[in-house]
Amino acid sequence: MKLTDDDKRKLEGEYGTVIAHAMRFLADLGEAFDAEEMIDLDFAHVYTIEDYRIPGHDKTLLAEALEENVKCVIPATAWISGFEMDENIYRKISIDDEKREKIQARIEVSRRLGITCINTCAPYIMCDQSTPSFGAHIASIESSAVSYFNSALGIRCNRDGISALFGAFTGRYPNFGMHLDENRKGRHLFKIEAELKNTADYSAAGYHIGEICGLDVPVVANMPRPSTEEMQGFCSALAVSGAVSLAHIVGVTPEAPTEQAAFQGGKPERTYHITNNDLDSVYEKYNSPSDKVDFICLGCPHMSIHDIRKYSELLKGKKVRSNVTVWLMSSVQNIYLAKQEGYIDILEQAGVTVLTTCPINNPGIPGPNHTSINKDYSIGNFATNSMKLLYYSRNSFRPKKTFFGSTEQCIQAAVSGTWEC
Repeated sequence: MKLTDDDKRKLEGEYGTVIAHAMRFLADLGEAFDAEEMIDLDFAHVYTIEDYRIPGHDKTLLAEALEENVKCVIPATAWISGFEMDENIYRKISIDDEKREKIQARIEVSRRLGITCINTCAPYIMCDQSTPSFGAHIASIESSAVSYFNSALGIRCNRDGISALFGAFTGRYPNFGMHLDENRKGRHLFKIEAELKNTADYSAAGYHIGEICGLDVPVVANMPRPSTEEMQGFCSALAVSGAVSLAHIVGVTPEAPTEQAAFQGGKPERTYHITNNDLDSVYEKYNSPSDKVDFICLGCPHMSIHDIRKYSELLKGKKVRSNVTVWLMSSVQNIYLAKQEGYIDILEQAGVTVLTTCPINNPGIPGPNHTSINKDYSIGNFATNSMKLLYYSRNSFRPKKTFFGSTEQCIQAAVSGTWEC
């Protein structure tokens, strides 16, 4: 793989041990995927992985990075799961002082490395902090964020892990995968004939298309222009039933104004028609018969300020059933804005818990850490409007029964205590 003189200096240790390891990792990644060169990055959304060590080193990578005064050379944001802006939430979700101290320590380390802790799985809703321009090359964790960046914004990224952090340290990334024009060419055409009425429908459609596509790039025609929430539901579902990093939605994805553009002048290998029956099959697969509801979770991926307002309007003057737990999740910034607008007061008066954590990675309860230790633990009967969350809930929550439907259905179930199919 072709490296610039500066790449070589980084690789040879001129910028320190951590940068040398980061560049070696990225170079090896590029070699593995037959990349011909490195490219410049404009932005990175990262995990700061606390236990990662350079092979043969006693100290963690983060500790060495602080000692060597490593700083991100491009704008970078971090997702620290478990952080809450409301101290009372820690008690509610059973995050003890020791865990809180670790979370805060990671935030402090991230800041010293030049990373902004926005603490959300949906960095694209954070305006200028994390919305590069169309065609920009970035590195990003979080499969639904990757799908959204590529599909909604036309920003180029792969499904990254620690490579995103190394990209932030070096400003470089191997040119492979979704960064290349040829890999962004559509493979299959999906014609939407089903009626998409709400976020759950978009999520079900994404799940069905992802199951068919796997790693391929779908081109989706005749889809009504989605809202941010609907687009989040669609993209996040694509990334769990398959591993779809990019879906060209004709007339929505910036580089796909037409079907011809999405296929780069070529023809689809196969054409599929997405009907109401296809959506019904997803609902039927994941919906148990009507029964009581114990736990409802909305905001996976994290909701926008507009969604928080919508939920507050739906719950204004109502009360969540006393035996039902309801979580709504968003970023710290959006929750702050929602507090100023009075939305959080309405939601909390209704009996809803508004938090910033991730139910899939939550270090408290419910969450995979608790579930893995307590083999008999179950959240009970669980409802959501997100196929992504429903898919992962099997390990995070271990529900007895699952319910999947629209936001309105979820809110109705929260108030009545029963899911009506």
